[in-house]
Amino acid sequence: MVDFHELSTADFGVLDSASTAWTDVAVKLRSLDNDWDSTVMAKVNSACWSGPSADQARPGLQRTNEQLTAAVTEANAFASIFKEASTDFRAAKAKLDKSVADARTAGLTVTDTGTVSWPPADNATRHDYEALREYQKEWAAKAEAARKAIDAVVAEATAADERIAYALRADSTTDQAKSFNGKAIGGGPEADGKRAAQLAAKGGNITDPELVELNSLLASHGDDPKFATKFYQDLGPDGLVKTWNSMVGDPAHPRDDKSARWKGYEQLQKNLGLTLATATRTTNEPHLSDEWNAAFRKAGSQPVWDKPYRASGLDYVPYGYQVLSGILMNGDYDAHFLNPIAEHVTQLDTKDRYWPAPMPGSPIQGFNLTGGAEAGAGFRPTTAILDALGHSPEAATKFFTEKPTAYNEDGTVDQGGKPKPADYLNYYSHDKDWVPDTSARDPKVWDASRQAGPAALGRALEAATTGHPGDEPGPVPATKHTPEQADLMKRVVDTFGRSDGNGVLEDIKGDGKLAPLRANLGHMTAEYIGDVQSSLSATHELPVNGSPARLDKSSVGGLLDALGRDPETYGAVVNANQAYTTALVRGHLDAGQTDFARLNVDINNAAHAGGIAAGILNEARVDEVHYQHAKSDKEFNDALEKNVGYGKDAFNSIIGTVTEKIPVGGEIAGQIVDSIAESVIEANKQDTTAAGNQTARDGNASAQNQAVGSVKQAIEDAARASGLSDADRLRLEESAGISVINGYTAGVVNNHVGHAPGNA
Repeated sequence: MVDFHELSTADFGVLDSASTAWTDVAVKLRSLDNDWDSTVMAKVNSACWSGPSADQARPGLQRTNEQLTAAVTEANAFASIFKEASTDFRAAKAKLDKSVADARTAGLTVTDTGTVSWPPADNATRHDYEALREYQKEWAAKAEAARKAIDAVVAEATAADERIAYALRADSTTDQAKSFNGKAIGGGPEADGKRAAQLAAKGGNITDPELVELNSLLASHGDDPKFATKFYQDLGPDGLVKTWNSMVGDPAHPRDDKSARWKGYEQLQKNLGLTLATATRTTNEPHLSDEWNAAFRKAGSQPVWDKPYRASGLDYVPYGYQVLSGILMNGDYDAHFLNPIAEHVTQLDTKDRYWPAPMPGSPIQGFNLTGGAEAGAGFRPTTAILDALGHSPEAATKFFTEKPTAYNEDGTVDQGGKPKPADYLNYYSHDKDWVPDTSARDPKVWDASRQAGPAALGRALEAATTGHPGDEPGPVPATKHTPEQADLMKRVVDTFGRSDGNGVLEDIKGDGKLAPLRANLGHMTAEYIGDVQSSLSATHELPVNGSPARLDKSSVGGLLDALGRDPETYGAVVNANQAYTTALVRGHLDAGQTDFARLNVDINNAAHAGGIAAGILNEARVDEVHYQHAKSDKEFNDALEKNVGYGKDAFNSIIGTVTEKIPVGGEIAGQIVDSIAESVIEANKQDTTAAGNQTARDGNASAQNQAVGSVKQAIEDAARASGLSDADRLRLEESAGISVINGYTAGVVNNHVGHAPGNA
């Protein structure tokens, strides 16, 4: 255990001296070993010395030779451990010094024991209750942040201390004959990887201190390719399966989420996944070979017989991919490694005999220890690979857009074979049977676990179409969409925005079987809002973020209707829609266009398309609240405030393409998007819960007025710097307002035709 005082005052020069000293010892021992080889063993093993005396002496002399060699290994190991200790502790101390300096720069006091405090309030503040409360709140937050930073560094040093102590104990271990340790590992990434593999191979027999040590090694070095590759080379795919199964799949040791042991397993699941992602990334050197990857797929397709077979069949026998599921849920994986696994698992999923689950109430509660019932227990590895794709955008795009490869059951490529399924988006959205992923008896847990797969599909599709992880918290600044991402988005909108043909629109509404992926569809739609408005525009010439998706107008209408009925998705798309329209208007006016007629047409086109989208969304909201009574206005109003970030990202993703006068992410852009957010939130706040048609009409009128007002405000703000006359500005505002109303009305009518109130 390392404390603040020890870390801040320690002299790490002694570690350097120890490393040098042990290196010197190793050199001298190596010299003795060489001398023994050349002067003693050469004669012992020569034909000149034979007979009973020679036979009696030879074993002892040979043991001395072996011990000298082992002593060299052990001394070198100690030298490398002390060198690594010096490096780790110096790095921790540098972080600690910076944390302390930052705290003191902020006005805090840090004592020699690491206690953090702040200066007392002045006399006036102490006698003003409100001022004193605010003072205490402000400084307490600063002190808490500083304390957490310091504690994190001390914890890092403690973990290093435990790793080093374990390494020294392990390398100094001897046998009953008091031998030197010829298998000592030492320090460095490869040595640590080898040690970690030895610990992991113990599986469920690992001791509690060893589990802490293993987690410390993986957490500290899991992003080092040398460590990660050595760890998984030594452990091997079969070893990984057997290790994890013997830890969390052993019915003799049922899961106990409150115990330190199982909390350690939770950390290990994450660490194993992150380290696997490092070891298999082809841009890292070194990395695991294609042969290792093939062995991983083979291990995934095999039943895990880790105990004697019982003819009665009472023992639950999982397949490798089921055991590996929780591990694969963590990490950003290389497509070269992940996509063959994702294809293999998906193709195995079409076979009836795969993915058995234990009986309800079984002590085997699954191989995924994180995320609760909504994440699944791991008996359905399709959920795991979709989650892995959701963390790995490049792999996700390739999985859903590239031609599938056929795989044999053992994970080898089926040369010339026809993959089944032939289309992964179609399989997961139409043909996949989403069954519960749990061994629990509770019906509520069954229902929650049934949502795990569709939710993972949503995250995978968001990653595939946007280029950022599907579970990244909050809105993420958009990058330019590639042709592959845009083409996939078109397929996604056609799939989830239609009820005919291959459409599954009804499945994402309400409590439909694919409803859990609706949130991700909302995020994707907000990011592709330029393409959405282009599909609704008569000109189809509105700017988009990167490659155009060329969305179908009818499919967009169906999807917007579904998203408008869900508070979270409504909030994201409404904010993005208004921000995008504002950006277009601002761009047209900033361009210096002097032809009023042309300017009028351009702005009207932008206003009309945004009005259609607003009409569809708000008609769906009114129907959901007023006619269906499925949601409350408060839920929608709260979601508008929660999702303002999607408006900011929509504005910033397009403003740079329409004007150079507003730097992306700059002060002006920030002021504009803040104004948009306030406008959207205030104008869309409604209360239509009272009975009667008037409330519904009021709700639509409020939303319509908001859309008109936002466009007019955008014109007014931009006109100040454009040189436009007041008369022309007013004419533009009036004309654009009419376009918004016409578009809004068209959107409402469109939604009425396809989704009559009360029949959605």
